[in-house]
Amino acid sequence: MRRSASGLPLWVPLALMTGAGTLVLLIRMGRGDESLWGLAAVILCAVGGLITHDMAWRRLRQAERDLAAAADQTRLAEAETEEVRMALSSFTEAIDLMVLVVSPDGEVMVANDQAQRRFGGSLVGAPLLSVTFSQELNRMVAGAAQEGRKLGAELQLSHPQAWHASVAVWPEPPGNERILVALQDVSSERRLERVRRDFVANVSHEFRTPMTSIRTSAEALLDGGMDRPTEEKFLGGIIREIDRLSQISGDLLTLSSVEGAVVQREPINLAAQVQEAVRGLTPSAEAKGLELAASIPESLEVWGRPNLLSQVAVNLIQNAIAYTQEGSVRVGLEEQDGWAVLTVSDTGIGISAENATRIFERFYRVDRGRSRATGGTGLGLSIVKHVVEAHGGRIELKSRLQQGSTFTVHLPTAEPEA
Repeated sequence: MRRSASGLPLWVPLALMTGAGTLVLLIRMGRGDESLWGLAAVILCAVGGLITHDMAWRRLRQAERDLAAAADQTRLAEAETEEVRMALSSFTEAIDLMVLVVSPDGEVMVANDQAQRRFGGSLVGAPLLSVTFSQELNRMVAGAAQEGRKLGAELQLSHPQAWHASVAVWPEPPGNERILVALQDVSSERRLERVRRDFVANVSHEFRTPMTSIRTSAEALLDGGMDRPTEEKFLGGIIREIDRLSQISGDLLTLSSVEGAVVQREPINLAAQVQEAVRGLTPSAEAKGLELAASIPESLEVWGRPNLLSQVAVNLIQNAIAYTQEGSVRVGLEEQDGWAVLTVSDTGIGISAENATRIFERFYRVDRGRSRATGGTGLGLSIVKHVVEAHGGRIELKSRLQQGSTFTVHLPTAEPEA
């Protein structure tokens, strides 16, 4: 039998080195090899097998623990990522920010909820140009990718409708693999700026006309050489223009007091307010040969400010008389499902669909010459609209050219919440 350097049979150390040593030794014993070394080898191999098995089991358990820990870390990372995504979504929601992530070749990779709602459809995977329909934005994305720096601009987009957007575009470092696009809707700000510019221009124009007339009349009086009737004519013109300036100033103060304000209300009889307006304007209608008819109950209570709601009725009836050359003006008041409904109809010149969308703007006039001839300031319908809305109501217009107009006001009859 071949032996190792230690004097042991060669198969003994081999058996000790393998997990199958026990089996080998048992086979040798079955063949009658019952030497002391054989028995020692059997014992050592058995012990070695147990140790090897235990170590393998420990390694397996440790691997299971490592896998569980890795799974926990993965779940924690996913939860943290979701929290960050939700926080970012909430943040962009609060500031109405649309965010897109675009690949260098112009394909949308990520779109937040605001972008999805604004542009509609499935954005991910679509070309940016087909999403926004904006060549300018497409060029900005290409420029940011090429130059590796942030670009910003204000663009007018046409999809899904015309709107103004403040746009920021920048590449994601370090390799500019993706382009981040942020868009914020600034349409309301631009609209307010336009309204403010128009308002200043209109106020300047409205004041310039009477002031020019006053100056011209005053210079004529200073020159002298007029007879008494001519002087009285110029003085009467000055007084009329001053009254006109006072009326414009008063209307502007009224408009300022109700625009965006919370109106303190009290229970009032709206029927009495409307009836008083009809009585006060009947002479004006009769002077033009118009019939002023009214269908008004004895009492209909709403919550509001008497002077403001009286001005609503006066302005609407006065406006109807001013723009009606023949026929009639009819005023109605009734209660419908918890609403006081006031209607003022005329057979006048009517309003085109184009003008109807702007009729409640400040200083907007369908016919400027006719409005000034009737003494209007261009603020009457704007005041009506803001007063009605400040009382929790609404106003509607139905009109056709040369067939007359009908203004309908809905005011709540219930007590407003504190």
